[in-house]
Amino acid sequence: MRSMDAAKISFAVAVLFLAGCAGLFRPSRSLPDVPGNELLRRIQDHTGRLQTFQGIARMTVATSEASFAGTFSVSVKAPDSLWIKVEGPLGIDMLTLAVGGDRILMYSPWQQAAFRGSLGKVRKSGMLPVDLDSSDIVFGFLGLWNPKPETADSVLSVRSENGQYVLAFENGGEVWIEPKGPVVKRWIKKDGNGETEWVWEGEAYRRRDDLWLPAIVRIFRPTPRQRITLQYESMSANNSMKSSWFDVRIPEGVQTLEW
Repeated sequence: MRSMDAAKISFAVAVLFLAGCAGLFRPSRSLPDVPGNELLRRIQDHTGRLQTFQGIARMTVATSEASFAGTFSVSVKAPDSLWIKVEGPLGIDMLTLAVGGDRILMYSPWQQAAFRGSLGKVRKSGMLPVDLDSSDIVFGFLGLWNPKPETADSVLSVRSENGQYVLAFENGGEVWIEPKGPVVKRWIKKDGNGETEWVWEGEAYRRRDDLWLPAIVRIFRPTPRQRITLQYESMSANNSMKSSWFDVRIPEGVQTLEW
């Protein structure tokens, strides 16, 4: 019996080894040349299929000073309406936030305070990368990219690398594009001085309706040092949502501060 088991194990190892070798020595097929503006158009077409999204993810936030782990619930109506709820350990409510256009409303139960105002003022406060608008936030949390029309003007070159297209921009930023979808797998965003503002990555893509969405999203900011990871446990796209999906319930007596 033991010799039979050993034979089975040896056979399995051999099959795995040969499969690995086949992949190792199979010549990689080069990608066809595609202009940068055409790649951007395909990305826009893919992102444009999104109408609604709902998901629940495990969320971790790590900074140079502290770390946090909790549950992240999100609902979206494209292109610029977003509702988020963050719960800490044991289901403790930490934050509920709604963004629509340039308006933002946030309620923090643990601070017993609510904040209402302009998203532009929030950007200036340094809480968000300075050039992010509501649609950037919406698509960023979902693992989609919606390049603006002027983006094509700043494309410096296009190359293929490990089966993906890489768009290089004039300021040194780069975007890795997986042809299937197509979807963005990695995005290094740089400022006017060529310094990295943040790095976005998507992994484990799943098909939802007519979209490819990553089950894992990572966002890293070097200054101040911050890393956010979302691991979606459930997600759906282009389904109808309740009329109350955008509500932020603020208890009576809670002070609302204007931004």
